[in-house]
Amino acid sequence: MPYCSLDSSSPSRAVRVHALVQRATLDSVTSGGVLVRVAADALVQAWPVIERDTQLAQVLRAGLLHE
Repeated sequence: MPYCSLDSSSPSRAVRVHALVQRATLDSVTSGGVLVRVAADALVQAWPVIERDTQLAQVLRAGLLHE
């Protein structure tokens, strides 16, 4: 079971992280507000002003979902 994988064949080069790694990371963070702000800032920087790449836009939107 891979804990992290990179799809280098995809134009968006998506990185997928196993739910156990996500949970362990969230559990170890003491300042959730800082983590949320850093993640939001990174997303804003990665998001293009004009969405020409529909696959990238779809991947970015999918990353907004929290399970």
